[in-house]
Amino acid sequence: FDDGPNPLTTPQVLTTLEQFHVTASFFLVGSRVPGNEALLQRMHADGDEIGNHSWSHPDFTTLTSQQMKDQINATQRAIMAAGVPPPILFRPPYGAVNASVEANVPMTILLWNEDPQDWAAQRASAVVQAVEASAAPGGIVDMHDIYHVTADALPQILTDLQARGFHFVTVSQLLHLTPASRGLYYGHS
Repeated sequence: FDDGPNPLTTPQVLTTLEQFHVTASFFLVGSRVPGNEALLQRMHADGDEIGNHSWSHPDFTTLTSQQMKDQINATQRAIMAAGVPPPILFRPPYGAVNASVEANVPMTILLWNEDPQDWAAQRASAVVQAVEASAAPGGIVDMHDIYHVTADALPQILTDLQARGFHFVTVSQLLHLTPASRGLYYGHS
């Protein structure tokens, strides 16, 4: 899940994950952390993975190396101030990566290989349909915990995909990532 935390929709997503006994990876925008520290503590307590998604969601391919570092460091500080460990994973906003981003981001860069475009959906049923149509073993589905349609779609997605035999894990579990892992990663479906 990208772009949170959101005080309205992220709790709904977390409750659904808890009900289904599923863990997930959340890539957080640092400027949205202050005031939502309890959500990060809940994620951490539930075994969810917390990643860095920049401070203000800019296209990193347009930033200087110092601007990239400032975005990452401010988010790391906000997440640690919430009382959870610092992330080891970074998801660049928009999935925008070039040689400069790879050279200047001192973290494992994590992208995705399944994009249901939940950010454009008007109805939860559209999100369900898009996720279920693209779901494949080893896949990383990029969804956003800041949208009501995504939060509303999640129970049906988990019900249907579990019935099809899918098992959900964090991206680090899926890709066997450690703090020493470096490079650019996608799912492996």
